[in-house]
Amino acid sequence: LRVKRGRVRHVELELSLRNLRVTPPHMRIDGIEVVVDPGDAGDAEADALQAHAARRRALQQDRDNRRQALVAPTDGSQSSATSRLVTAFISNLVIHLSDVHVRFETPSSTLGARMQAFALTTADAQWAPANVEAGATELFKQAQITQLSFYTQAKAPGATEAAVLSPVDLLCRARLMLAVPSLFDKPLMSVDCALGTAQVLALRCSARTRPRTAPANASLSLYVSHAHPKSRARSHRAP
Repeated sequence: LRVKRGRVRHVELELSLRNLRVTPPHMRIDGIEVVVDPGDAGDAEADALQAHAARRRALQQDRDNRRQALVAPTDGSQSSATSRLVTAFISNLVIHLSDVHVRFETPSSTLGARMQAFALTTADAQWAPANVEAGATELFKQAQITQLSFYTQAKAPGATEAAVLSPVDLLCRARLMLAVPSLFDKPLMSVDCALGTAQVLALRCSARTRPRTAPANASLSLYVSHAHPKSRARSHRAP
């Protein structure tokens, strides 16, 4: 795939470095338009060469960083403070997107998606707006998608857009474990999405470990269900 063109009308970042735990940072992006096409073989080869060069630069940078770490004095307190600052920024970041339009163009047709608004916020266990406190073991994120729609359009004179999905509103809630104890029953991650009052997706990812005195053993289970009057939930477990 190749990004043919794109534009952003307005970007705004509001944050207070001294009060990240009290006043969450806000990022607002308005007027996002992206056009993507399949590209061609020449583009794929050029992308492969660029990716290879980027990997070489990353490896060289890693070697330089390791070499610098061996000779440079370390300041544990400063590193810890920076880490806490970055963690607070990422955990409490509130993102608002508005007027989003993405198009995938082929020589014969176009598939597009529009979204009026998207809001990603941090919440507490009851899904009320909140900030992540220092030492928290769980992270609750809530995403509100407003007026999401999909359409197709033929590449022909006078062709109009044909709706694939009429505008809908979605509410998605995710719960993530920030600290994993040696023995636990709660899922590592859970995601629930609702279309109005109907649940359309439920995902659970969990792992169970035995006490340290028992032989080392862990398993990962993934549960996904699509809520529909005639559908049944399916569960998959992998060792």
